[in-house]
Amino acid sequence: MIILIDVGSRIRKLRIERGVSAKEVAVSLGVSPSFISGIEKNTSKCSLENLERICTVIGITLADFFTEEKQ
Repeated sequence: MIILIDVGSRIRKLRIERGVSAKEVAVSLGVSPSFISGIEKNTSKCSLENLERICTVIGITLADFFTEEKQ
């Protein structure tokens, strides 16, 4: 079974849960806040490298990112 993940929404949800602002993520990655906003709104593509860097900034691993939440 293939499960599709809404990457942008998942980033936003996890970022907010951990109290990290989009601006903090942008500064840490050396990108504009609008780029992070675009990723979260799924209007900008997020490379695996950037996803890994975003995960590091918000304090999770890639495995955590892709782990399905318990209902």
